Amino acid sequence: MRGSGNVASVASLAFNKFILYENKSRFYVVASNTSDSLHRIIKIDRTAPNELVVIEDEAVYTGRQMTAMLKMLEDGNKASGGLGKPKVFFGIIGMLASGSSSYNGLAGWLADDVLI
Repeated sequence: MRGSGNVASVASLAFNKFILYENKSRFYVVASNTSDSLHRIIKIDRTAPNELVVIEDEAVYTGRQMTAMLKMLEDGNKASGGLGKPKVFFGIIGMLASGSSSYNGLAGWLADDVLI
């Protein structure tokens, strides 16, 4: 579906499952539809000390494409510990940024616990 010219179908997609991955420099939020067949990804930079940098990938990925993307991210970050354990959540409450060199937190409802 990547690069699909059907804007109406992309605009009408409803994503209701979110998985948070992280490494030392970024958070990755993967959004999936109900059938877990279509996915989008948002990258949040953790290294910008005084600003929130969010990069939204405009592409819509199939399950196979997203699996390949996550494997590529894992392989590319092995030297620095890889991607953290995935955390499933159901909504984003907010993103807090402080004047210091790191974010205070990403709050959301997680399947097992709450990440604050």
